[in-house]
Amino acid sequence: MPTKKQIDQAVKASNLPSIYRAYYQKLLVAMPDTLIEYFQRAFGVDFWKTKPLSCGTHGCAWEIGHGKIIKITQDATDAQVAIQLKELNHFNDVIPRIVCVFQSGSVFGIVMERVTPLEKSRYDFVSIDETLEKLLEGGSSETEGDEILAHKLQRLEAEEIFSRKLQRLADIQKATGFDLTWDCFAGNWGLRDPEDLETAVLFDLGLHSHAQPVKQVVIPQLSL
Repeated sequence: MPTKKQIDQAVKASNLPSIYRAYYQKLLVAMPDTLIEYFQRAFGVDFWKTKPLSCGTHGCAWEIGHGKIIKITQDATDAQVAIQLKELNHFNDVIPRIVCVFQSGSVFGIVMERVTPLEKSRYDFVSIDETLEKLLEGGSSETEGDEILAHKLQRLEAEEIFSRKLQRLADIQKATGFDLTWDCFAGNWGLRDPEDLETAVLFDLGLHSHAQPVKQVVIPQLSL
């Protein structure tokens, strides 16, 4: 297990917001040596020199190269969902490609494709809506009129695309019982192509806190 010094140094160097530092620290305490060694052997990554991309209540994600990330989580439900969705290749238009899922000690690893968070692409709808509001409050010059129309068209395009994406998630629920629609805000979507909204996938595959997978499957143990 990591030493207190290693954990303290890693948390300090992470530059995460204070609330996420607590989650990161909690995860590091549970990290088995086997998993830390796995980073080096499988990805050529020195775990202690790699900062997490982001952290949530139960886990964190790291970039591991070759267009992939690894999510380490203490939530067994996340792992159950991921390993069962891994087989649903015909739904890869709305969920990321999952490479492997494993357990190591009390934590779980999910290796999946890396996508660009929607809010970091040109489709930043918070910014779009704020800009649109300001334009509507302003004058009515020809230039502003063109900008308003462009923003409205972008909004309509997005609504049409995501209407279809949500229907696909509903199809997943019919096939598996997994309700992935409960938390579909922008922060949970990512784009395979930052310039193409059609490539959006729901990369946070967590379920509602009260939801459980309809069946339990065996998650393989990590072996080096």
